[in-house]
Amino acid sequence: MVQRHGADNFSKDGRPSGLLDFSHTVVEVPPPAGWEKKLAASMPSLRRYPQPYAVGLASFIEKRLRLPAGSVLVGNGLSECLSWIAQSLRGKPVVLETPCFGEYAVWLSRHGALTREVGADEPWSPEWPRLQKALKGAASLWLADPANPSGLLLSSDELRERAEFCSKQGILLVLDEALRAQALKDPGDRSIALAVKKPGMLVLRSLGKGLGLPGLRLGFVVGHPREIAKLGQYTDPWNVGSLAQAMGPWILDQEIRGSRSRRRVLASWKKDLLARMKEGLPSGCLAPRPSDTGFFLARLMGRRDDSRTLVLEMAARGILLRSCASYGGWGLGYLRLNVRAPGDNQRLVATLGKLYAKT
Repeated sequence: MVQRHGADNFSKDGRPSGLLDFSHTVVEVPPPAGWEKKLAASMPSLRRYPQPYAVGLASFIEKRLRLPAGSVLVGNGLSECLSWIAQSLRGKPVVLETPCFGEYAVWLSRHGALTREVGADEPWSPEWPRLQKALKGAASLWLADPANPSGLLLSSDELRERAEFCSKQGILLVLDEALRAQALKDPGDRSIALAVKKPGMLVLRSLGKGLGLPGLRLGFVVGHPREIAKLGQYTDPWNVGSLAQAMGPWILDQEIRGSRSRRRVLASWKKDLLARMKEGLPSGCLAPRPSDTGFFLARLMGRRDDSRTLVLEMAARGILLRSCASYGGWGLGYLRLNVRAPGDNQRLVATLGKLYAKT
């Protein structure tokens, strides 16, 4: 069975499969030194119930990012935060800029929103004029920065254009920045500055993916305090575990402090993988596409035109890849690759090379 989203690297009995995983979008740079010591020091928090609504962590985030009080809600991963927003849009028309994370439509449908996808016929986000026309009568626009699976970032002008249009039309702009730690250039805090300025925009960020610690399941949403207060009615007490709350301030600090070195490592690893693909694969068999992140799309060429088949063949050889088939019909011809350290990159290319040599 081909995985829909990647990152499920477990056997049926719940044990790690041992596959070399290029399928997810977690930053593979190792956590900073001392993370295990910090984790051990936080273990006593498990002897208490979590603080309801993680208000202490929310307050820390507000102060660390210089945001107004009451502008942050913390969730059990970004997924929970997106689910709150989906609940708030029950019965309302929502436009999704696609291709995008497949669970957007699942959450919105589950909570009774009326979803329309725009741009799903190609691997790139739709041009703004096309998207703008599709927003007539919409209550909300959901998009990601960087985009998934293309790994492209919005420019400052593109972000401002979308935010201003949605504000004037009374459209709630939902901006998913879950993968910002993958960006190879500093995206800054332009989005949250817009979000807290006035109601009508929500920005979502992940905590932990940037340190290679996604298992803590931490995410948060930023918006104007009035927007956050409305969203708060959909939250539940004790939603974020005590250990995650205890680790949260350290994780945010480390992600901010280490962002520059992380970007340098990701850029180096990406350069390494692209060079190995060019030198180690038959000419024209796998064509990488430009991206602004450590992950990127690669188009299958020649006779291997179904990425699902290739994923299965590679899994049998101990390597987990991500087919883009779930993003739309075009995805049958694409993989999304997340870079790893040079030794892992070499194993990927060598294994792909042997498979292509047989066709």
